[in-house]
Amino acid sequence: MPDIAESTPPTTARKRLMFLTQEDFYFLTYNSLILLSGLGSTTKNKSLKDMRKLAFLIDFVSSPYLTALMSKSTQDDTNLPEQDKAALASAYARAKDRLPFVNRLVYALEKRSLVSTQQDLETKTVNVFLQSTDLSETFINSELFEFERKNIQELLVTIPRVRTLSLSTLLERLFRNHGVVTWLD
Repeated sequence: MPDIAESTPPTTARKRLMFLTQEDFYFLTYNSLILLSGLGSTTKNKSLKDMRKLAFLIDFVSSPYLTALMSKSTQDDTNLPEQDKAALASAYARAKDRLPFVNRLVYALEKRSLVSTQQDLETKTVNVFLQSTDLSETFINSELFEFERKNIQELLVTIPRVRTLSLSTLLERLFRNHGVVTWLD
């Protein structure tokens, strides 16, 4: 049997090794836009409070395992199996790594008039909402993203008011209540 390194051209193998989901701006872009639409963050009054929450919600939007885990667990379920706790801990670590990329992405999307941001001086956060309505009709509502939209709806049933929760409360409900240690508030 031929070795995979022998049968794969060096540039192809290198590209596969260089792919990191948290740094893939296409992955982050479509998940962020779908998430904003699914949460109803389409106006200034309905903006996602604290754009940092995007980084932590993206794994739940893109992963049926994590979404199902949230759906089946209770609000304070620290007795999850180790495999589930490890999956949540990995999701948290990926989100922490992803934070600077999400910040850059939001500002790049704002320059392209796809999203808008607003500073909330009271909470000292930056809120974000979809600016383009054409985008939601053509791109976001495409059949390609049916899976992600379903995960968002399931997440909203499990954790109501995701859009308006503080980052600390969201982290508590997604991670701390399930036995995962977090280090960002």
